[in-house]
Amino acid sequence: MRLLNLTIHNVGVFRGRHEFDFSPIPKPDGTRRHLTVITGANGVGKSTVFQSLTLALHGSLAISSRMTRQAYSQFLWGRLHRYEGTGLPVSEEEAGIKLNFHYTQSGQPLHVQVNRRWKGSNKAVQESIKVLRNGTPPEVDPADYQTWLNELIPPGLSVFRLPRRTG
Repeated sequence: MRLLNLTIHNVGVFRGRHEFDFSPIPKPDGTRRHLTVITGANGVGKSTVFQSLTLALHGSLAISSRMTRQAYSQFLWGRLHRYEGTGLPVSEEEAGIKLNFHYTQSGQPLHVQVNRRWKGSNKAVQESIKVLRNGTPPEVDPADYQTWLNELIPPGLSVFRLPRRTG
């Protein structure tokens, strides 16, 4: 799997839309650099970037295979960006993550885009997911997009496990 880019919108410390390009950078001799390093001071969003990658691919399975919808909703509520508005903390009501990557399956190159959107109200969050495979939806029912992603990239292979956090 080769990560291409990640867009984070109103998640964690990121207010508004932030795009991260992971494409290999061409060097002057025509070869490409295939390593991306993410650095920064504490609290600037490094963990949020990695958590967003895992959430984009696996949703609630990024946290626990036994997570209830309510617990996942509470987790997502805690990940919505918060800021001070008129002296009071305000949570964004809409957020999302979009991930684009290349993947080779049975010798065939695939371009996959995963777009998770969250809409929050009353401390509950509704999630929607859209998946594109080479620019079109995979030939599965949209309710099975997560299963399709899990078969492509099994959740157990994820390097990161998200903490079960509510708030």
